[in-house]
Amino acid sequence: MEASSLEAKPKFVSDYKIIEDKSIFGKQEYYVLACEDKEKYIKIPKNKLKYVQRIIKLFDGSSTLSNVQSKVEDELKCKVDIGAFYKILVNNGFIENEQRGIISNEIDIMSKEIVKVILKPQSKKIKEIAKAIKKLFIALYSILIFFSIIVAINNFNVLDLGNTKQLYKYNNSASAGFIYLTIMSGFSLIAHELSHIIVALSLGKDVYKVSFNLYSGCMPIVYIKVKGINTLKNVEKIQIVMAGLVTNLAIAFVSLGIASLGGIDSNFRDMCKIVAISNFIAIVTNLSPFSLTDGYFLFSILLNKFNVRTYIIKYMFFKNKAYKISKKERRVYFIYFIASLIAIAYMFLFMARWIFLAWYDAHSIFTKIFVAIVTVLPCIGIVDILKKLKGVKNKQQA
Repeated sequence: MEASSLEAKPKFVSDYKIIEDKSIFGKQEYYVLACEDKEKYIKIPKNKLKYVQRIIKLFDGSSTLSNVQSKVEDELKCKVDIGAFYKILVNNGFIENEQRGIISNEIDIMSKEIVKVILKPQSKKIKEIAKAIKKLFIALYSILIFFSIIVAINNFNVLDLGNTKQLYKYNNSASAGFIYLTIMSGFSLIAHELSHIIVALSLGKDVYKVSFNLYSGCMPIVYIKVKGINTLKNVEKIQIVMAGLVTNLAIAFVSLGIASLGGIDSNFRDMCKIVAISNFIAIVTNLSPFSLTDGYFLFSILLNKFNVRTYIIKYMFFKNKAYKISKKERRVYFIYFIASLIAIAYMFLFMARWIFLAWYDAHSIFTKIFVAIVTVLPCIGIVDILKKLKGVKNKQQA
């Protein structure tokens, strides 16, 4: 670090927290340095905590970096690279009036914000209501899923799942089924995101932004920002991440259970099947590590590694030696990568067949236009993603 930089007098942000946490699997214990209004965090090994705490205390705006380094080394009898630590703090937004190192998150870079709603801080009463709703839904989901599975198994023949062509249809029309799938996916998305919001509120956190974005130019996503999510422990983060998937699972099984009942209208049965399919599709697509999905964030928390996708992509595609990966992690990444490809390939073939049947079955020019638009947009997004990956690869080779 340049001598001029060592004369800087950094001041640490005032709203930071240091939380003790541990990995979900294994016995690794550590501390997390985070802020309520920052999206980034820093993991601190237990044996380094006292050094970090002392440095934070000395970053009061009155001492230079060189003075801080001298004091820490004298008091704690150890060598400290204060310049490197200072850069880490700046890059993660922990130093006041030093924002140059902060890099926008992936949503900001790779998506177009169409609509956004900035929310006021939620009251304590609203958070208490959310906590009560969460408890109610946990019990309700458990009961509904259990009985729906029992009903579906006992009336499996009624579902007629062996007739794959009929799965795509509503009122014997594949195009109508495709349109209803698109509509039902929208309603499922709303329920999914509301679940995230309710659980976040129940944990005492504020939801301060809800936006509708087009990721990679075509993929519609709802992005929810929770203030201070990085100040939560891993088990609490998992509750927020899993909330949407559990809701999709509950809707899917309940829909299948209703569809398996005898004596109901055939069109209503088709509708229930489409609702179940749309939610199973949401679950499968959320398990991919290559997009900003619940499955990706869950995978990151379980592996106890920040920015897992960067590691996976750089290891699988670019063989970047800068990213050191153990043999155990390599096996986990490989298995997860293959499982994701299989799941995505299956859903691609499933949707491709549905689109083909919908196009072939469409009797109206408007229906054909709708099917064409829904088909072309993901292709544009895939091309955009491939271009970005190629750009990253070129930078790696440069």
